[in-house]
Amino acid sequence: MSRAIDEERYRAGALSTLAPHLPETLKEEVLSKTLNAVRAIDEEYDRAQALSGLVPFLVSLSSHTLFQLWRTTLRLATRRTRANLLSDIQSLVPVIAALGRQDIMPEVFHSIQDVGTWQF
Repeated sequence: MSRAIDEERYRAGALSTLAPHLPETLKEEVLSKTLNAVRAIDEEYDRAQALSGLVPFLVSLSSHTLFQLWRTTLRLATRRTRANLLSDIQSLVPVIAALGRQDIMPEVFHSIQDVGTWQF
């Protein structure tokens, strides 16, 4: 059904609404496909909204699966503008926290600030 939806943000919304109602055996696959749809959203605001809505479901995945999804998402986000990258990271802070420890969050914060001051 979601494949018939042309716009990625609508596809992501449909899949993320469906995800909590699926059996555990399908959740990982659906969340991965949903994240793929979210990554394809070009509009920064729409992508940030979709990521924020998806995060509560992503953090329930196993650490291994979550890390694989995070690594791919981060790699793709670095291909966007700096503003888009920072927006995506902001939306994914709960994922960063789920993968790491709370005590590393200040380091993440300072790294993001440093990137914001780089001159290109």
